[in-house]
Amino acid sequence: MTDRAKRVATTLNRFIGMLHAARCTAALWIRHAEDPRYRFAAQYGLQMTFGTAMLTLRKFQDLSTTGQLEALIPEGTEARRVTEWVLRECDQHNARDSANLLFAHYAPHKTEPPLSEREIRALVEAGGWSTEEEVVEWIAPIIDNLRFIRDDMMSRYGITSLLEDERTS
Repeated sequence: MTDRAKRVATTLNRFIGMLHAARCTAALWIRHAEDPRYRFAAQYGLQMTFGTAMLTLRKFQDLSTTGQLEALIPEGTEARRVTEWVLRECDQHNARDSANLLFAHYAPHKTEPPLSEREIRALVEAGGWSTEEEVVEWIAPIIDNLRFIRDDMMSRYGITSLLEDERTS
């Protein structure tokens, strides 16, 4: 069980790192979105960071649906409650659909034309956000909660270092 716990804790650490990087990158592009020199890069940079956040959270959902998290986090614990909260947030904000459309597919059905810029923007809005800034703010407590889950797992299973000596964030 300790090897599985170490692998899952390492994966959670990677998720935290990806979300933190996406959040910081989005903040950079938001700051420069109106600058004509960076408008094009900002537009696609924000799409990229949104997609990266959604893909990362989709992977978190996969850890749950395959039972990886539940096997390591006992029912009734705070870590389980936090896990369930993150999963509800992913569901409420359509993380899976957004990740699929932005990374795995180009349209809801293969026979349809690729998503337009407006349809891509609609993914953000379908998630319940009006602006990229709101997405960036929303990611912060997600990161904190993933850290809590990772740290609980490390403590619960006596893990003192992650695989490949990854640093914890």
